[in-house]
Amino acid sequence: MSPRAANKTLKLDPSVTYVAWQSFAVDLPDGTSPVVKQGSRLRGDNPCVVAAPHNFVPDGASREEVTEAAQAFAATNPLPAPESSFPPPPPLLRDEDAAVAIRDVNSLAGDRSGTGRLEQAPLTVKAGERLPKDHPIVEHNAAAFRPVVPGALRRENALVATTTMMLITEKPIDEIGVYGLGKNEHIVYSGTWVARDCSFVKLHPTHFRAPAPEPA
Repeated sequence: MSPRAANKTLKLDPSVTYVAWQSFAVDLPDGTSPVVKQGSRLRGDNPCVVAAPHNFVPDGASREEVTEAAQAFAATNPLPAPESSFPPPPPLLRDEDAAVAIRDVNSLAGDRSGTGRLEQAPLTVKAGERLPKDHPIVEHNAAAFRPVVPGALRRENALVATTTMMLITEKPIDEIGVYGLGKNEHIVYSGTWVARDCSFVKLHPTHFRAPAPEPA
């Protein structure tokens, strides 16, 4: 399809030669769509000149006249906005809705595809990656995940562990975000929240950061 005419005030003289200031294609009444190359010289009665006079200037036109024709064309034929062929990014996953993998998970059901057929390619989740808490991989591998936000811990009262840490104490401790491994062994997992007054924070304050701001 030919572009819209930018300026049809050019008075054509059938006996005058005109020069195409840009390359273009034009739809003619006879159903053809010829391509005219920049610099082509055609008479004023040529069908391409008659159908698209805005693409021509008189032969011998000055550089300023060519620039003026180009500016007039651009003013009424703006370039269309590029269309993205990529889907929009997924919405940000809130910490409160996320679970973090505490070890690698090889597939939907741990070792197999979820259907029992080993020939199906496993889906791997690396330790530290986050998924929605209701994701099938999380539901089928509950022992391999921990909620990012344990219990009802509020954002303003929380810190995020930047590494996994273990602690052996003389007595068992019961703190939000701290998991027991044995009688007196405790662990905090990287990427999970703990309370600001947590024992791990007191011992290793540089291994924690504030939670990311709430997504808009």
